[in-house]
Amino acid sequence: MSPKVEMARLVVRAVLDYTNDRPAQWAPVFPIAQRLALNDDAAIDAALQQAIDRGWLIVEGGRSLCLTDEGRKAA
Repeated sequence: MSPKVEMARLVVRAVLDYTNDRPAQWAPVFPIAQRLALNDDAAIDAALQQAIDRGWLIVEGGRSLCLTDEGRKAA
């Protein structure tokens, strides 16, 4: 598995934990990045894009994250 995909999975798991595995719950990007100790905006953007491309995550306004059903399964 590529590092980008692995980072996307970590983001998905962090969102799942943040939302207590409740469907259709939104999480802000900043606390998720903090949980994963991501300080590099490019790394955060790449992980989010990978998760979006795989259909695991919905991003709204670049600041709010929501897992899809596929994302919850991937987590």
